[in-house]
Amino acid sequence: MSTETIEIDFDDLALGDVQDFEDELGIDFEQFKTDPTGMAALQGQSKTKVLITLVWIMKRRTDPSFTLADARAIKVTALGTLKMKDGSTAPKAKRAARR
Repeated sequence: MSTETIEIDFDDLALGDVQDFEDELGIDFEQFKTDPTGMAALQGQSKTKVLITLVWIMKRRTDPSFTLADARAIKVTALGTLKMKDGSTAPKAKRAARR
């Protein structure tokens, strides 16, 4: 089974991406951006919901027909790494899914 690395560059997001992130999660994007692996910005949201939202936003950039439902359907084992522009990685999908 192949895995996929999804690169996340917060500075490259369109305003619409930021709005969709905030609308979907109900949390402030700038607060999340400063501490994407911390719990402070999540305000009760599950890490899995954040992961799904980020996958949706990033994958639809190359496939405009990619939906939130498509992101939810991705198998945890197929998702490898969420890689930030600075080289750091988001928490592993398996850990986020266990929550």
